[in-house]
Amino acid sequence: MLRFALALVPLVWLARRIDPEKLFEQASHVGVWPLVLSFGLYLASVLGSALRWRILIRATGAATAPSLGALFRHYMVGYYFNLLPSGVVGDAMRGHRIRGYLQDATTSYLIVLLERVVGLLAVVTLGAVASLPLPGAPVLPLPVFFQIVLWGGVAGTILLLAATPLIPQTPLWPYVIRLPKVGPALERLAELRAYRALPLTIVISLAVNVLVIASAWAIGGPLHSAITFMACARVFPLVVLAVIVPLTPAGIGQREAVFAYFFGLVGVPIESALALSFVSFGVTLAAAAMGAIIHMRDTPPKDAVENVPTA
Repeated sequence: MLRFALALVPLVWLARRIDPEKLFEQASHVGVWPLVLSFGLYLASVLGSALRWRILIRATGAATAPSLGALFRHYMVGYYFNLLPSGVVGDAMRGHRIRGYLQDATTSYLIVLLERVVGLLAVVTLGAVASLPLPGAPVLPLPVFFQIVLWGGVAGTILLLAATPLIPQTPLWPYVIRLPKVGPALERLAELRAYRALPLTIVISLAVNVLVIASAWAIGGPLHSAITFMACARVFPLVVLAVIVPLTPAGIGQREAVFAYFFGLVGVPIESALALSFVSFGVTLAAAAMGAIIHMRDTPPKDAVENVPTA
């Protein structure tokens, strides 16, 4: 109940500062084809995420891995479950659905966690690069806190690539791998193939985030001239960081306040920013609805051990 109450606070605050008629008028500027384009780009980003996931599965020593189409299907189901109040059920469901392909369920869940970390590092790296003074890009007066987070993410990406191969050489590593369940899974993640996969997965993650930004731009372009591709590139990484911990169910209210604040920094009126937030959330809901349909049509053999091909 507290999370639902938290969702009302920003929505009430925003409702007092907008013209409802202008908001609906702005939303009506988005035609059918921008919506189709946005949804197509969104699905392409999911396909890229599924590819990143598959590379990490193979890099950790799995004898075989689900097909790219199967992982796309699991990712879509995860989007559906991520709309539940906890906000993390979808990731757990993804790990659960492909656990039969890995040595144990713990390894499956750790791969999902690693994939999320790589994706987050790519988001902040892209945000840091987009925050640089580039020709033709809108000025974004970022608070110092967000500048630290963005460039800290760049440092974290470099550290992940440089330091991860050295972890097994640390004095504590022999004790870490003895931990029940988690230890053997971490040892498999530390295989050399996993190190070589990290740069590729980060590049894929950057491409995935460009597709997400393009999806938002397809909607935002018709709403206001200030919603350019570069404006979306600068704002969306900050939106992701601000809502990465969903304080409200599905981020409702929290997301709208963040859109209004950050897009306001680049000169977008509050009605246009909120229209972009609502319509882009509608695209997310459409993807979640696809995930729900896939989940209802799936049968248990598609989710676990029974579907693993045997030699």
